[in-house]
Amino acid sequence: MIMLMKNIDQQFDFDKNRINRLVIENPVEWRGFLLRLQRQISNSEEFIMIFENLKEQSFAKCVDVIYSPMNLSSNQTRLLNKLYKALAEDCSKGEKVLETLESKSNIVSFVSNLIFDKEISLTLNDDFDLTGLFKLVGVKFEDTDNDIMSNLLDYMIATRELEGDKIFIFIGLSDFLSTYDKDVFYESIISKEFKILLIDRNIYEKHRYENVVVIDEDLCEI
Repeated sequence: MIMLMKNIDQQFDFDKNRINRLVIENPVEWRGFLLRLQRQISNSEEFIMIFENLKEQSFAKCVDVIYSPMNLSSNQTRLLNKLYKALAEDCSKGEKVLETLESKSNIVSFVSNLIFDKEISLTLNDDFDLTGLFKLVGVKFEDTDNDIMSNLLDYMIATRELEGDKIFIFIGLSDFLSTYDKDVFYESIISKEFKILLIDRNIYEKHRYENVVVIDEDLCEI
């Protein structure tokens, strides 16, 4: 995939084993960039274009913008609902079909016995949606409270599995990464062939895996 941005000459190539990073040192341009990005997300402006094999791709489908990387978790409604749907689809395939029918029958029998002797008339849905069952029993992704980098990787793995390959744009992630963190995180990113773009305010020292584009205080592109 290739990303082009209006007013930036260099392109970002995500098909190479590199970590793309855009540094915007000018505070006015930084604010303007974030505003344009918000408008892009809401489909009211297009200043970022994504191409694959020379064909333009949908920004909404190909890009995941992460503003608060330190608070990121896979257990958000969007991903959990897609997880439940995927699990329900698995239950209707191959050898799982008979097991699923038997399990649903047991649940219906259990509930039927509970409501049978009530004085009021009660009924139930014997063809209930399994996605509600997964939510009821608390199926979710496991978070590692003290390992932010692992949570980020788990989120990207879950997103790829449930929504397909994407470009992950992290706002300000470099502020939280030591040199050691970058070594470990970048190697994991490259080994798993994830596509990421870091958007930063501070230049920091260039890492050996990084492809860095800088918009300096004078709005010069370096």
